Amino acid sequence: MTTVTRPGVPIWEDEEAIVALWDGEEASCALSKDEEVSLPSLKDEVVSTFLKSVEIKINCSEKNEVMMDRVPDMLRQQNEKAYSPTTISIGPLHRGTESLQAMEPVKSSYTRVLLNRAGTFEETKRACAVAMLEMEDEVRKYYEPARLQSCHTEDESKLAEVMLIDGCFIIELLFRNGNKDNDDDPILGNSFKYYAIQRDLLLLENQIPFAVLQQLFRLTVGNVIPNPNDQKSSLTRWVLVFFGNIMGLEKNEYKEDETPYHILHLLHMQYLPVCTPYLQKDKKDDETKKMENKENQKMENKEKEKMENRISYPATQLQLAGVELKAGAHGNLFDIKFSTTFSFTSCSSLFRKGRLEITPFLIFDSTESFLRNCIALEQSYSWIGNYFTSLAFLMDILIDTAEDVELLEEAGIIRNNLGSREEVAKLFNGICKNAIPRRFHYRKEYKDVMKFCNPWRLYSRRLTQYYFGSPWSGISVVAALILFALTFLSTLYTLLAYY
Repeated sequence: MTTVTRPGVPIWEDEEAIVALWDGEEASCALSKDEEVSLPSLKDEVVSTFLKSVEIKINCSEKNEVMMDRVPDMLRQQNEKAYSPTTISIGPLHRGTESLQAMEPVKSSYTRVLLNRAGTFEETKRACAVAMLEMEDEVRKYYEPARLQSCHTEDESKLAEVMLIDGCFIIELLFRNGNKDNDDDPILGNSFKYYAIQRDLLLLENQIPFAVLQQLFRLTVGNVIPNPNDQKSSLTRWVLVFFGNIMGLEKNEYKEDETPYHILHLLHMQYLPVCTPYLQKDKKDDETKKMENKENQKMENKEKEKMENRISYPATQLQLAGVELKAGAHGNLFDIKFSTTFSFTSCSSLFRKGRLEITPFLIFDSTESFLRNCIALEQSYSWIGNYFTSLAFLMDILIDTAEDVELLEEAGIIRNNLGSREEVAKLFNGICKNAIPRRFHYRKEYKDVMKFCNPWRLYSRRLTQYYFGSPWSGISVVAALILFALTFLSTLYTLLAYY
């Protein structure tokens, strides 16, 4: 039996021929003998074309462990500006944005200077170009094909060019930052532009793979610095020196054997506690991972339900309940402790007093952008952890109004360089919308604080504050009680004498 197609129509687009194929019937179209196709060959061709189409879709949907993609819309809609570069584009996602084109000549200039540092310009340029072309397949895994196509970087040479120019610019910027004489530099000599670029380099959508930077570093300045293997001369240390102490606290020493995926990931890792589980290489078998994933999913669902239905008290309520807010001296951003002590000077029940210690940190213009992008990183990739999300969530609990911010400032927990206290309250009240920590790292501390601040304690403390807030009000209450007692006794004796 034979199946025929219409002249000039590809076999996979001829609906009548396909229907005839699967029904086992012959198409009624008039064709010449040369256009006849046997059933087996037609079926093979249709199936082959179908499988090819499916394979393309499957390959396009494959994702690497970490991808540099757009921030999810549910987070972006809360503050569009916090996730978008204002001065410079790095990588393909914002390439071509009109408002960022002014920095393109500067990037090219920095690249040219860097390539001249390592000897012959042509040789260094060729070595870097070859390296980027060889890494193209690896780099491509970090981005969705649709994103590369929309940015006109789906072509192999275009993507390699973006990596070369942007990577060399970053390395030259870091190199110049180590040189103290930068008054004439177009970036380092301009404070406004310096901080704007520093902010843009920490956006989740404005990243390139750290492996690209390492390769370019090795091929360029790695050949001219005295000891490139020295930790103080490493690319990681250069990055940390450039960004400085963003959160305004003593940071942990970063381990060189842990390779970040990009600059934002490096800064994210830098603030984590030293022994963070996800930084350790996972050597568990697949079955163990599957079982743990199921347990983690159950825990995440329970956590989300608890967080959405929580009862919480802001800083002013905690103070009312007898909780002392204190700046911790732990040095790590995420080290938060709650403890209780017995105090006979406390008028609360059981003479207990609570203390909540939080590591102090700095808030300035770029804090919201940095925190939001770290949260977006954590929300997008579960294995990253939830430390920044947990911290932001806790601060959202503690801060409702400007009065709460004032208490935290007086305790030395918040160093406010942002402006008014209302702005700080607004920052933390909106930073966690549509973001739920998969694992709330302060679950124990939160539970202990809520247990300590029970309704009876709050009620008794409120009465104590109202009636014994000052010596005179206390004396008035005692006098009133004595007068009431004397009046009651006088009335009682009168009634007893009468009967």
